[in-house]
Amino acid sequence: MITRQKLNELSYETLYDPPYSPDLSPTDYLFFKHLANFLGEKCFKNQGDAETAFNEFIASRTPDFYKTRIYQLVSRREHDNMAQPTRYSLRSGTNIALKEELGIVDGGKSDSKDQTETDSSKENLLKDEKPDIAPGSSQLEPNVAALVTCADAFRMLTVAYGESTLDRSNVYRWYKIFTEGREDVNDEERAGRPSTSTKDEKINEVEKMILANRRITVREVAEDLNISIGSCHSIFINDLGMRRVAAKFVPKLLNCDQKQHRMNIANEMLDSVRDDPNLLQRVITGDEAWVYGYDVEIKAQSSQWKLPHEPRPKKARQVRSNVKDLLTVFFDCRGVVHHEFLPQGRTVNKEYYLQVMRNFREAIRQKRPDLWKNKNWLLHHDNAPAHTSLFVRDLLAKNNTLMMPQLPYSPDLAPCDFFLFPKLKRPMKGRRYATLDEIKTASKEELKKILKNYFLKCFEDWKNRWHKERYLIRLPKKKYLVFIKRLPDT
Repeated sequence: MITRQKLNELSYETLYDPPYSPDLSPTDYLFFKHLANFLGEKCFKNQGDAETAFNEFIASRTPDFYKTRIYQLVSRREHDNMAQPTRYSLRSGTNIALKEELGIVDGGKSDSKDQTETDSSKENLLKDEKPDIAPGSSQLEPNVAALVTCADAFRMLTVAYGESTLDRSNVYRWYKIFTEGREDVNDEERAGRPSTSTKDEKINEVEKMILANRRITVREVAEDLNISIGSCHSIFINDLGMRRVAAKFVPKLLNCDQKQHRMNIANEMLDSVRDDPNLLQRVITGDEAWVYGYDVEIKAQSSQWKLPHEPRPKKARQVRSNVKDLLTVFFDCRGVVHHEFLPQGRTVNKEYYLQVMRNFREAIRQKRPDLWKNKNWLLHHDNAPAHTSLFVRDLLAKNNTLMMPQLPYSPDLAPCDFFLFPKLKRPMKGRRYATLDEIKTASKEELKKILKNYFLKCFEDWKNRWHKERYLIRLPKKKYLVFIKRLPDT
C-alpha cells in the first residue's frame, strides 16, 4: 500500500498485475529466465564477480531483445483471457490499456453508435451458420478481419468449427494478412530458394555457442544468429546430433579413486557369481526408509490424457506431511523375510539396530529354514553408522554371518533403493493417512502386493548393474567420441 501511494505521488501509471501469474510478468518470463541461463554453472568468489557477470549480461542484450518480449505481453494476456474466461472481465480493461500504451490499437474512443454497430456485427457473425469451405482454404474471411480483433476471430472460429479449427498461429497469420489488404485465401507461390541457415559456418557458430553455455536454449541461439527456430533446432538434432537432457541428482559426485573402487567391487561380485551361480539366491538385503502420511505425487502419476481443445491440467505445489514412520525391510529373491516399524520415541542407533538384527535372525529361522540350517546366507546392507557400529559387527562375527559389501554413496547398487522402496511408495503417493496405524496398514498391504517374480527380476537387475560398472567411460575433448576401457578378465 505504501509503495502504491508513493507511485501515485510521483504520477506513475501502473498496469494491473494478476496475482500468482509469473507467466504474465516480463521480468519473470523474460529477464530472469535469460539471466539464469547466462549465469548457469558459473561460480563467483565475491560480490564484485557477480556484478561483473551481471553487467556482461546486460551488455550482451540488444534493444530488440527487450522490445520484442515486451510486445509479447499483449498476446500472453489475450491468450490467458481466452483460456480462463472467468477472469476475462477482470483483465480485459488492462489489456486494452496496455495496447493503447504500446500503440497497438487506437487509443481514441468511438462514438456509441459505431460501437453498437460493431457489437451487433460480432453477434451476427456468431449466429451465422457454418459456411461450406473447401478443405485447405482459410476459415478466416477478409471481412471478418475488418470487424473483430484477432483474439475474437479465433474464439468465433473455435465455436463454429470445433476441433477442425485452424491452430492459433495460422489464424493470427491470416488475420495479419487480411488486415494488410489481401483478399485471396490461397497460398502464394514461393521462389524455393535454398536454405542458408544450415551452412557449415552457421553450424560451427551454433556449436561454439553450445560449448560455451550448455544451458542455452534453441530460441536464444536462433535470435543471436538471426536464423529461424526450426533451422536452429535442425542443426541441434540432425547436424550436431545433440539432445537436451536434465542433470541427474546423485548423493555425491565421486572422484576417480571412488569410481575405480566401485568397478573393482563390481568385478569381484561378478567373479563370485560366476564361480557360484546360486550366490544371489542366498543373499538377503535390507534397509530403512521413511513412509509419510502424505507424499507428493511424482510427475508421471499426475499426467493425464486431454483433448486438443482442453486446457492443460494444473496442480498446486504441496509438501510431505510431518506424520511419518520408519520402516525397516529385509528381503531376498523369494520375497520379504522381515519387516518392522520404528517404535515411537526411538531413534535409529546402534542399540535399536542390534535389536533389529536379533529379530531378523529369528525371522530367517522361521521363514528360511534351509538357509538357517546351512548357515550359508549372506547379509547385505548399506554403510549407515548404525549398521557398521561395533555392537552390530560383534553380533555378526559371533554368529559367523557372511557379509556382502556395499559401496558408499551408491544407492544405484542397493536393491532397497533402486527397487523395493520406489515400488512400495509409488502407490502411496497422493494418498493421505491421518495416523501412524493407517501408514503401517497401507505399507504392509503394498508389501504383500509385490509378486515373487518382481523380486527375482530385482536381483537380475542388480547383477546387470554390476556389469555396467565393469566399464570406465570417459568423455574426451571431442564430444561425439566416447572412449571405453574394459577391465581385464580374471
